[in-house]
Amino acid sequence: MDRDRSRVLALFVVYLALIVAALFLAEWFVASTPFGKMSIDLRSATVCGGDGACDTFSLSDMRGTGFYAPLGGISFWGTLVFSLLVAYQAITRIASGTANESLTKLGYVSALALFATTGAAAFLFGPASPSRNIELMSTLQVTRGSGPFLLMLGLLVGIAVLFYAVTYRLADDVAAYKPISGVIPPKPTPTSMPVVPPISERAVHKSEPIPKITNDKIISGPTPTIPDHMRKKLNYATLTAELTRAGIDARREDGSSRLVMWRDVVGLVARRLPADYDGMTFIDVVSNAGATIRLLPWTRLTGEPIEGFGETWGRALLAAMIAKCPEASLDPATRRFVAGEPAAQLPDLAKLAAHDEKLS
Repeated sequence: MDRDRSRVLALFVVYLALIVAALFLAEWFVASTPFGKMSIDLRSATVCGGDGACDTFSLSDMRGTGFYAPLGGISFWGTLVFSLLVAYQAITRIASGTANESLTKLGYVSALALFATTGAAAFLFGPASPSRNIELMSTLQVTRGSGPFLLMLGLLVGIAVLFYAVTYRLADDVAAYKPISGVIPPKPTPTSMPVVPPISERAVHKSEPIPKITNDKIISGPTPTIPDHMRKKLNYATLTAELTRAGIDARREDGSSRLVMWRDVVGLVARRLPADYDGMTFIDVVSNAGATIRLLPWTRLTGEPIEGFGETWGRALLAAMIAKCPEASLDPATRRFVAGEPAAQLPDLAKLAAHDEKLS
């Protein structure tokens, strides 16, 4: 289990403990009566006499509870429904790695509403408020118990569970990427080294000519190369990459070489280029500062067979790399791509530049 899922599981366990204590174990209000001690929770009151005998009755049967009884009922049953939503999101995230963002937003609204009803019941309309026409409760000295505080704390933890159920360590286009500090020095390469001719959108490379492919559309023609309008235009563009047991040995278009160990990979990002660059799918391997590797359709991959082309190639490549570095973060858009949705497209060159800035 990765860190994200472990965090959701730990928060969910804490949430359950707080909610059970608040709803079923803790006292919300305590009062001394001529008959003995009275304990009040969200649904009922219990009076225990000196002989140890206790009598429990519903708040709806009491006079003098005012708004506390209906607000307490809303808080109690509403928290149970909210707990089902929190449990579903947590279990879904732990089991499958993803959770429903719409349900999390609904959970936020529900938690805020429960905060309001809980706060009103506990601090505005307690069962001994002298501002209402009450018969018995106004004559009692009522003190507040730990129940309201436990429930409100539990709601906060529930919000945290919902948040982390759909949040990943590598945020989706809003938080900066955090490559490991330090730059791996480029490997010296002889100036006479021949340039390996790249090809497009093909992961299983063969010596015979293959058709030109843009994403999943096949266009007849000779063995493809880097499109002229994209030469020297993309940062981190990689010509060749060897997938080894220890890491990736890559040579970028700018002539530099990068050796990235799997243990240093902090994130894998799948995106599509802007329409100006044909909207091709690419994979960024985020690791040491300055060592980002951008795998593009024309990157020649060796060392491990990756079948398919276009987005099929991208998913197969991601699956192979995830198996090598399971601790690497996947942002939500990349996770959706792995699950079968199209890769998120960077809308324009400015957005591509902002994306690249996070990796610098």
